[in-house]
Amino acid sequence: MSVFKKYNGKRINAKHPAYAAARWWVYRRVKGHKTIHQVIPTARTKEEAELAERQLVKQLFDRSFGQADTTVTFGDFVDTTYRKYVEQNNVNKGAKNLYIRLLLKHLKDQPLHTITPQDCRDCRNKLQYGKNQRKKKSSISPSSINRNHVDFVEDL
Repeated sequence: MSVFKKYNGKRINAKHPAYAAARWWVYRRVKGHKTIHQVIPTARTKEEAELAERQLVKQLFDRSFGQADTTVTFGDFVDTTYRKYVEQNNVNKGAKNLYIRLLLKHLKDQPLHTITPQDCRDCRNKLQYGKNQRKKKSSISPSSINRNHVDFVEDL
């Protein structure tokens, strides 16, 4: 396990006079590139620090494999989080609300973690080749579709 005590920014061992006052830290590389390097303020013993380290690694794996939160759908995310963001940070709120409405038609009930790039391409294709509500025979122009898609992805 890669837990250790740090005091005044330096690693110390059990022989150090301030060992009891030092805090437990964890430094762990996961899969060669993700690093967990943080203090564990609640740990009092080495066993507690190692347990906290295992929990941090498990949380990291859960997030990377899509097991973090499986209950949030795209519609829930838009209603609870994204609309507030749009209201606070965007100049053209009407256009953003239009983009949201178009995306909700296609992705509303999908869990957020299951939306793939292919789903985005399918949505773009439906919008591009579907009927436009204003004109009977035309579809939405490709530049409008790309603008909708890019604006939404940039905000996330």
